[in-house]
Amino acid sequence: MKSAAPIAAVLASAASTGWALVLPAADANRGCSNVSHDVLGNSFCREVEQITYTGLAHKGSYQAVTSMGDSADQCGRQSKEYNSSLGVFEEELSIHIRGPFKLNQMAVYNFGCVNETWHRVSYYNASTQEADNLVFLGNYGGQGSGEFDFVWGNSLSYINADATAGSETPEILADVEIPSNKEFTVFSGQKCNGACGFSRVEDVAYHGFGGGNKAFLFDFQMPLDNTTGFNADMPALWALNANIPRTAQYNKCSCWPTCGEFDIYEVLASGDSRCKSTFHAARRGGTSDYFARPSGHAIKIAVVFSAKAEAVSVRVLDYDTVFGHHFTDATVDGWLEGPVDRTAVSTFRVTE
Repeated sequence: MKSAAPIAAVLASAASTGWALVLPAADANRGCSNVSHDVLGNSFCREVEQITYTGLAHKGSYQAVTSMGDSADQCGRQSKEYNSSLGVFEEELSIHIRGPFKLNQMAVYNFGCVNETWHRVSYYNASTQEADNLVFLGNYGGQGSGEFDFVWGNSLSYINADATAGSETPEILADVEIPSNKEFTVFSGQKCNGACGFSRVEDVAYHGFGGGNKAFLFDFQMPLDNTTGFNADMPALWALNANIPRTAQYNKCSCWPTCGEFDIYEVLASGDSRCKSTFHAARRGGTSDYFARPSGHAIKIAVVFSAKAEAVSVRVLDYDTVFGHHFTDATVDGWLEGPVDRTAVSTFRVTE
């Protein structure tokens, strides 16, 4: 294992100067230090508390959807270019959750260059039912809002407070556990009003969470429910390019996968106690190291997208972390940098 000090110094320097993060090769390309366990084609190495990704900076393009017609072959597309420090992940993202899952809090932050402070732009608290600048949607089009047809299926719609069906109007997610194979989506509370490109149903089209320097904090639990069947007892937390669900999340008429998906905490086998993390885009991949599934208790995590450091990090936080209105840049850099003792930290460089 390499000394922690050089890694921390490089991260801190990158974050403060805007230069790309360059991890020591032995750390960035580390394979399994322990025996790799293969489960249903998925390799698992060791449990960690932080995974940091590099190698996302590049320019490229993807096929953005421009129209959806009356038949499956009428999916209009147009090339959309990008060139950024995080590749396509500087674009707007939507947050997606599959049960069994209990979301206690969620907060979104953007970096302000003037005073170098991270400002909270969206917030949800289940116990107090506070929902500031975000909206809960799901693939229930035709149930009160959105639309359904036999070509493209269900569009996005507003969802009921239990996240189990559609709704005519926006509702705040209740303080409930989402059951297996039920999903919902979180967007910002700002309607697109035609400014997001093509959306299948403009009435339920909302902006995602954009910017090259953004952070998501989550307080959540993934209980075991011991169910069987499709997607049973396989909770997940992930982010998509917001253009994907605005057209068709589970249909071929979308820009997936080259426009971007980031699996943050995903259980890949029913009842498993391990969560993987993976990037899907032009540059893709993920480490075989994994997070422990928080089945018996809630945890808090920070997901930091840093164009300044050209890195993305998922880190387990102390549970006493408060999702306040502001964080200093030093605090968020500390989440990205990780602890001095890096025995529970994994680094991975994505590739084409």
